[in-house]
Amino acid sequence: MSVFEELAALEKRKQVLLQKAKTDALARAEAAVTELNQLGFGYRLLAPGSETRATRKTGIREAVRALIAASPTGIARTAIMEAMNASDKRTQQSVANALAALKKAGLVESDRGTYKPVSQ
Repeated sequence: MSVFEELAALEKRKQVLLQKAKTDALARAEAAVTELNQLGFGYRLLAPGSETRATRKTGIREAVRALIAASPTGIARTAIMEAMNASDKRTQQSVANALAALKKAGLVESDRGTYKPVSQ
């Protein structure tokens, strides 16, 4: 066997070993992410080159504003969360941010967790 043939065989063996190591490491990473998610965290494993930024949920602020406007006597924060299907931490934070932005803009007012539209 020539030196070039030996090098080619070594390279092929290297690729096989790297693929096995990658498969094993990925299995451990997936198990760790699963365990974190069972503890209530929202982690996910991304492949190289896949979307790394969270996609922005557009329209949440307007949806929250419309929900509050439809309740002129007021609506509780928990009812807003339920109506917006905010069952995960990410969506709950989005709704909370929308409420804060609407309040800061003077479009809604809150009193002890009850949100009302500002009369104009």
